[in-house]
Amino acid sequence: MADRAVIGVLVAILDHWGTFGVLLAMSAFMFGYVVPKSKVPVFAEAAPEVPRKVLDEYFWTWTPNGARRFLSGIGPNGRRAYRRFYWSTDFWFPSLIASFANLSLLLLAFSPASGLAWLSGLAFAGWLFDVLENVNHFRMAGTYPNLSPFSLRFGPLFTLMKWVFAVAPLVVALLGFALRLK
Repeated sequence: MADRAVIGVLVAILDHWGTFGVLLAMSAFMFGYVVPKSKVPVFAEAAPEVPRKVLDEYFWTWTPNGARRFLSGIGPNGRRAYRRFYWSTDFWFPSLIASFANLSLLLLAFSPASGLAWLSGLAFAGWLFDVLENVNHFRMAGTYPNLSPFSLRFGPLFTLMKWVFAVAPLVVALLGFALRLK
């Protein structure tokens, strides 16, 4: 019973345009400032031909050969910095804040009283795949050059699903707002 009360309070807070605005601003700050600043050490000694983006920034996904080139190109200090980047930044808040922003948007699009409010759960599927992706990249940086077949086979899938579930809530929310206009 207490769980329902907590969920009710959380929904009441998130089902508000002001809350969505704050979460959107926090997400923009995380992805526009904190994440880029945190990944700078990864590329401090990187080969010039290495693109200045980490594997989880490849939209829709990355390839096993691309991962090998990236991890080789950033060198041993870059791989240590890559692990620190995940441990100090990417494991914790960026995707979680974005998921709460998506949750808020979906609650605005689909009233909690509607039969479609369950669609708000899509917001956390992206976060779940982001966690799997981050653990995979953290592990790959620590085991390079011995990259596991599991990491190379399922890692790109984790990244793909993260992006699908990062974008899907926005499309679903737009459909929800369009249905409300009818």
